[in-house]
Amino acid sequence: MDLLGLAFIGVFLAALGVGRLVPRASPFFARAMLPIVVVLVFTISMWGGNSIRTVRGAASLLAYSAAYAVSTMFLGYSMGLGLGGVGRGRGVSGAGPPRLGLVFVLDLAVGWAVGSFVELPRPESIITGELYVLAGVVGLGLGGEVGRGALGSVGVEGVKAVGLAVAGSLLAGLVLSPILRVPLRASLAVALGFGWYTFDGPAVAAYAGPYLGVMAFLANFLREQLTFAVVPLLPGNPAALISMGGATTMDDTLPLYAAVLGREYSIPAMVNGLILTLIVPVVIPLILAA
Repeated sequence: MDLLGLAFIGVFLAALGVGRLVPRASPFFARAMLPIVVVLVFTISMWGGNSIRTVRGAASLLAYSAAYAVSTMFLGYSMGLGLGGVGRGRGVSGAGPPRLGLVFVLDLAVGWAVGSFVELPRPESIITGELYVLAGVVGLGLGGEVGRGALGSVGVEGVKAVGLAVAGSLLAGLVLSPILRVPLRASLAVALGFGWYTFDGPAVAAYAGPYLGVMAFLANFLREQLTFAVVPLLPGNPAALISMGGATTMDDTLPLYAAVLGREYSIPAMVNGLILTLIVPVVIPLILAA
């Protein structure tokens, strides 16, 4: 593993420890994540605009991203159907919260457009610095959540959902690598983002370049958005359905699961999202820097 990977994990774990000591600061750092991520996404998309200037290249990027999003969601879901307890949700509307998604879509588009005309100087160094800042802020924000004993409420369905999400995403990364001709480590990193696009995209970009970084961002962004669209329409036991949302079940898609499965499933959804969120900043650098 290279120095960048070790330093990144060190920053995250150190910030996580500090966050546990000052849990009251957690909401502040949680709010600070958005502007940092907006800057990161703009930088990555600008770098992508520097490198990918054809419509054909952009179309293939979107198609590959969609393939990862669908595969990571439905492979885990399909495995979960074998666990029994199949039923149907309450059929709430599939429309998710649009505002934040639109912010990132606009951010991505503007960055790409600017990058088509303006060359970004030393993009790797810029993104690496921004990524260290994000690692620290994420660790400080999550430290307060862990310190409040969120892991103490682990339920059976939450644990099952984590296993399904990991198995489905891992299988997707392995299968899509030879099919789409994506390097195995990068493919696994894209698939194991678990819907956390604001982290996975920058991390992959720092190690593997703008094309795969933007792919990681889009794949995991689409996973979150598809969760809102398809979960209310699918039959399945709670663990299978929760696994589809990946790390987003702790926050963005949590209201959806409470509405579809019932409020009693909020805890398993939160546990699934929290565990996956803690896994991503450690596993992704390990995979990419191995």
